[in-house]
Amino acid sequence: MPVADPLTMRMTNFDPLPVHAHAQETRVCQSLCLQQDLQNRENMHHLHEELSDVLGIRCSSLAVGGPKTWSRIEGVLFGPLVMPYICLPTLFRGDGSWVHVFYRLDTSYPTTRINNSAWKALGAARIPSAAIININGHRTEVRTCSSDEDTSVIGADFLAGMGAAVCIDYNKRVFTISRDG
Repeated sequence: MPVADPLTMRMTNFDPLPVHAHAQETRVCQSLCLQQDLQNRENMHHLHEELSDVLGIRCSSLAVGGPKTWSRIEGVLFGPLVMPYICLPTLFRGDGSWVHVFYRLDTSYPTTRINNSAWKALGAARIPSAAIININGHRTEVRTCSSDEDTSVIGADFLAGMGAAVCIDYNKRVFTISRDG
């Protein structure tokens, strides 16, 4: 089928790719997606290791004693994108153990989300699409992160439910979540 060449504006013959070329292209795309998924998991592992060093707490470690009474919690602004991260003791079931879970603070998320590795650390036999869990002493309805999200997220629902305020100090690379009471 003749097609105009955009550079020369001359008509040229254009032959579409044969069907087997599309199948090969699909396999290459699937392979690249798998490689990207493995790279994301590796990056997540490194992120949690680096955050563990900065916060002085290991991700998914037991939070002995559970949550503390608080009026103010501090988190860090981390990485080249200066993203806000915080570690909070989290409990899935009353008979389970409190576990330190790393969360990214994102007020544009309407709901708090938990990633698959956090569910496993919390002792979930199977990963639910939604559940009520206890985050730092506050019962919160959460959703499970979609597969492309690599980190658990504290959303606007948690902050509103706590009557919390967020203050960010970019110079010190920290943020605080505080509440009255």
